[in-house]
Amino acid sequence: MKKVISVSVVLIMLFMVSCSTSKSINSKLLKINEGMSKKEIVSLLGDPNDRRFEGGYEEWEYRLYTNPFDNQWKFCIITFKGDFVTGMQTYTNHLPEPAPYPIIP
Repeated sequence: MKKVISVSVVLIMLFMVSCSTSKSINSKLLKINEGMSKKEIVSLLGDPNDRRFEGGYEEWEYRLYTNPFDNQWKFCIITFKGDFVTGMQTYTNHLPEPAPYPIIP
């Protein structure tokens, strides 16, 4: 019986942590506005996971883990012209499980 209660408590705690993580990420993304500097974005979200640029525009991509139960990620792409934010796009995606390696006899 104690084992069942312990497992239940752990599952409830994991659920609560995943909800608070998702809310924390969303609250950070809602603070991003057009005209913010790169320095302000780094202080809010940290260094980007990926970066690309072309024709005077630069994009920073963030991959933010939101739900440990179903491998859910939130992606945020921030566009800069010079040093300032000109746009942002966000979406959520469930990443597929990696394919198992073939077993060669």
